[in-house]
Amino acid sequence: MSDEDITEEPEEEGKKKKDKKSFLGPAVILTIGLLGGGYFLGLANMGASADPNAPKKEDLIAGAVSTIEPINVNLAGGHFLRVGVALQLVDGVDVKLYTNGKSAKANDIIISYLGGHPVEDLSTAAGLKKVKDELRDKIVAAYKGPDGNEVMDIYITTFVMQ
Repeated sequence: MSDEDITEEPEEEGKKKKDKKSFLGPAVILTIGLLGGGYFLGLANMGASADPNAPKKEDLIAGAVSTIEPINVNLAGGHFLRVGVALQLVDGVDVKLYTNGKSAKANDIIISYLGGHPVEDLSTAAGLKKVKDELRDKIVAAYKGPDGNEVMDIYITTFVMQ
């Protein structure tokens, strides 16, 4: 440390005080360390799939689309949402299974996830995209069979809030 980094107080206090600029270096190093640590601990990939061998959406071939009848969901504050969803099935999955009751699981997930959401979360394009992405992840995970994914995406076909 040089003499320029230290200033002396008046004689009556008799203490040395560090210049404020000397705190900038450790703060920068600490910030870089925290960011780097988060990256190496995998926090940068929080949205990534836990299973590295799971097929990516881009690797799946789209098959039939199964449309689910719109349902009403109670939102926070006495509001409600009428929402309809269609499931993009993976090629080879029998769409008849989804018209004969297999889509009930998706309805349950929709009601459980969206029920109680504040209207504000669903009123903007960004909010709706976030909710749709989270809903898609839940539904796709729920329809993972022994042979792999059955559902690869969802489409919102009806969306009316009141």
